[in-house]
Amino acid sequence: MALVLTVRWSGTAIDATIRELLDGAPIGSGRSLLPEDQDHHPDPEHWVDVSARAVRLAAASCSAGGRSISDLVRIEVGTAASPDDHPGGLLALGIDNELVHPPLLDPQPGTTASSTAELLALLDRSAPEAWNSASRFTTPSGWLLERFGADPAIGIDEARHSELLDPRRPDHWDLDRLARIDPGRDWLSALPPIVDTNTPIGLLTAEIAERFGVREALPLHAAASPTR
Repeated sequence: MALVLTVRWSGTAIDATIRELLDGAPIGSGRSLLPEDQDHHPDPEHWVDVSARAVRLAAASCSAGGRSISDLVRIEVGTAASPDDHPGGLLALGIDNELVHPPLLDPQPGTTASSTAELLALLDRSAPEAWNSASRFTTPSGWLLERFGADPAIGIDEARHSELLDPRRPDHWDLDRLARIDPGRDWLSALPPIVDTNTPIGLLTAEIAERFGVREALPLHAAASPTR
């Protein structure tokens, strides 16, 4: 039967789970901790290494139960399953898609900023040069999706934690609020499109497939909330 791999980022670890596509029954899981110094010097490339370790642990767990990782038909990427381990996060990228500032993760020292809205305002205040150099923004799981091969996107369930959704159209960004943060920025191009979990947004690259130990070109999706 077809299987789904879900990779979830949190402030402390990457969790990988494998489940049945049809009924969601768990088949295997793996967890790998992020580097201890990542709160102060977070490097997103480390998240890829940690993801690979978690996926390989999940694959081993799957094999121990008599199932094959070759039955994977899609990969989902999202945030932590536990609300207590679901910190905010913001990555600011330049026109070359490189970081213009180290990732902002919750909690930021000396602040209470956690939502995407608060982290955007914090970056604007505290690092104006990086703010002016940034052409777009995403979240940690959004960055991982792109690194794995997806187009820029953010899942609707994760977007609900941003405090930036339009109350009149809850699947759209609140352009009025965003204009109060920076009235001169084209926010429709600066923030990733919002997608549902059933919308494929890219294919797993050969490089990441090799690191994960799975076949390449698997469809990539934004993960739904684990409570759904």
